[in-house]
Amino acid sequence: MVSIVRRKIRAYILLESLTALALLTFIVSLVLSAIDKTKQDLASYNQDREVLLVARMALQTGQDKLTLNGYEVTVVKQSDSWAIFNKGKEVLHVSKK
Repeated sequence: MVSIVRRKIRAYILLESLTALALLTFIVSLVLSAIDKTKQDLASYNQDREVLLVARMALQTGQDKLTLNGYEVTVVKQSDSWAIFNKGKEVLHVSKK
């Protein structure tokens, strides 16, 4: 009878250990995925910032097209609006109403 009780206790300890390990794995994966998403958001923000800085340089120098640091910025000026494009994709559109 003693050996059965010891086996039950060991089985419960093993079950609790596996449950704790699964919970720890879940929490760590959540934290790592949040860190990864934050890094991706920061990289996207920095890229947009660089594009806007190059567009600002183009506007300050009076150019409609400027290529710098791998960014091809085109500024389209119309009578009541401006549009800034990076490699054909519109980044910013400003209109006066």
